[in-house]
Amino acid sequence: MKRYLYDVITGRRDGFVPRLIIASLTPLAWLFGATARLRRAAYKRCASLSKGLPVPIVCVGSIAAGGTGKTPTVIALAEMFAEAGVRPAIICSGYGGRRRGATIVSDGKRLMAGVEEVGDEAIMVGRKLLKKGIPVLAGRERFEVGRLALRLFKPDVIILDDGFQHLKLRRDVDLVVLDAESPLGTGKLLPAGTLREPPSALEEASMILLMGEGETKVKVSIPIFRARIEPSWLRPIGETRFLPLEALRGKRVLGLCSIGNPRSFKRSLLSLGIASLEAIEFPDHHLYSKDDLDLIRRRMRGFDLLITTEKDEPKLERLGFKDGLVLEISVRLPEGLKRELMKTVSIHPHLARGFGKG
Repeated sequence: MKRYLYDVITGRRDGFVPRLIIASLTPLAWLFGATARLRRAAYKRCASLSKGLPVPIVCVGSIAAGGTGKTPTVIALAEMFAEAGVRPAIICSGYGGRRRGATIVSDGKRLMAGVEEVGDEAIMVGRKLLKKGIPVLAGRERFEVGRLALRLFKPDVIILDDGFQHLKLRRDVDLVVLDAESPLGTGKLLPAGTLREPPSALEEASMILLMGEGETKVKVSIPIFRARIEPSWLRPIGETRFLPLEALRGKRVLGLCSIGNPRSFKRSLLSLGIASLEAIEFPDHHLYSKDDLDLIRRRMRGFDLLITTEKDEPKLERLGFKDGLVLEISVRLPEGLKRELMKTVSIHPHLARGFGKG
């Protein structure tokens, strides 16, 4: 039932019954939207409701639930700052994990938490940034997590993953990432759709990053940039050795994912010259069970390869499943966006004397 409702709300199911469900949820969506407007207005009027930290905060978020490319953008930003000599730390929400308090996911040298504790996205970010020595933390109260990051790692800048609605922590930059094909998700507010806030909230952002090739235009008065997610490498689940993308050419592929935007994953696979593609899609953040693995293994018969995502990898590994490859992806940030971000961060009092000297 939970899976069915997820498919209805995300627009993957249509018909009389799904439309009836959406109609019944619409009054709650109106109430949700009104509450979201009032909440943002209250934080705007009363500065004491939010707290700040002594280093610049760059927030990456969205107004639509699901996969818009936020987490790959966070990773790209962290790498950009590190290459410029600015020490970053990442704060994730830890969504999907059982821990709510401030938790060190990675100290930049090794992982210090598991997927059941801090969720799949935090583990994905922590793993990806180990090679750069960038610490990653997680927790519901981002201000307290930020204080822990400052005490332990002394970063020059903190990047907040999926924090546009977390108004308790003041930020210097609000970068909103939208899917270029459907920037407003289903166009309906939660719980009748995937919008976390009314579209008017976009005007409260500093800039927008449209992810993908869609031609949809967003009418706002703030700067808009474009980027896209690109496949970069393949590697066996649980291993660090890389394989070229050409290894997929002509193969019959079974895709496996539990992400917010499976279309993007499938589109990436289809761009790599595969012979055919079928996909097993689970809801976003789904924690795999042994029954799921039995289903997956049965479905693998008749395919040359199983390909999954970096976000799914730790959830499969915890059950000992390693019968497939991981498709690694990356985001190439536009130069204009990088200049704007570096300019904003550089004038912060903490970094006024020069990058990396705070």
